[in-house]
Amino acid sequence: MAVPKSIIIAGGKGTRLGDLCDYEPKHVLPIANKPLVEYHIDELENYSPVRFSYSKHNKEFWETYFSEKPSRYSHLIPKLDTTLKGPLYPLLELLTEHDKNDYIIGITGDAFGIFDLEDMIKFHLSLGRAITIGMSRTCPSPKACVFDIDEKKKTVKGMYRESGVSKREDLINIGVYIASPELLKEIPLDLFSYKEDSIFPLFIKKGIASAYVLREKAVNVNTPYQYFCANMYALQRFIDITNSGGRRYIIGDGTNIDNLDNIYNTVIGKKVTIGRNVILRNVIVMDGSIVEHTHLENAIIKKGVECRNVKGRNMIIGEDYLKESEIFEEFD
Repeated sequence: MAVPKSIIIAGGKGTRLGDLCDYEPKHVLPIANKPLVEYHIDELENYSPVRFSYSKHNKEFWETYFSEKPSRYSHLIPKLDTTLKGPLYPLLELLTEHDKNDYIIGITGDAFGIFDLEDMIKFHLSLGRAITIGMSRTCPSPKACVFDIDEKKKTVKGMYRESGVSKREDLINIGVYIASPELLKEIPLDLFSYKEDSIFPLFIKKGIASAYVLREKAVNVNTPYQYFCANMYALQRFIDITNSGGRRYIIGDGTNIDNLDNIYNTVIGKKVTIGRNVILRNVIVMDGSIVEHTHLENAIIKKGVECRNVKGRNMIIGEDYLKESEIFEEFD
């Protein structure tokens, strides 16, 4: 079988973070140091990404973004989705346009995690069902769509919308899909009458959705807390990155930092003292640290950090943005 096509489904993603970022694109991850669209293109590099579907909510931004980087996205065709029928619709639409033997990988624009797509494809093909949904036991999330699965059959057997905050062991759809042409035989062929709210219950009723549970954690970046979690999950691969392309550090607990020029792409441990004339960019500053007379850019500041005479840009500050109810022991 040929290499599968893939699609990145952006929708209105990035707008949900509101004023947390004061420059575009709004879904830059400080630790990954790139917007999510570039992260997904890298993830899908071996799977022929052919379409980038976006909604009118981000129309002006995405059209400018793609026009400024024509060589980077020469193979990836932007397509304005005017239907606003949810993330699965653009995937199904692409499925109808390609060879009947092709299967399609879809990834939503706010999904962040470690996706073993090769293993997920093998899983999908071995079970032979119409669609596989990627799931993760992730950080607690407000109003999450939680799935119940048949562990033996690896099928989705139920789902509900959590009215409060999901639990750590809950399985959450993180927006990675693999769909086969057979899916078009199982759903109404009239895509214009397609309704996103009924599609998952239809999958469950027909027993056609396989549940692939990621070994690593992932997150949908659509709240300040999940934005923070995405950066912390990025640390899982952070250790293995070489120093090429810029300096990267993990500064241990209790360290004193003074009179350095710049610190980039860094996680600063608890109770670190950062002195004068230090520029921090793309950093997470953990609990109890003292930061004074410095410049912070692309920074996540955890609770209890003392800032004195600090200039900051594009920051999430624990006390102000990460609500008390959204602070969990996950990263303490």
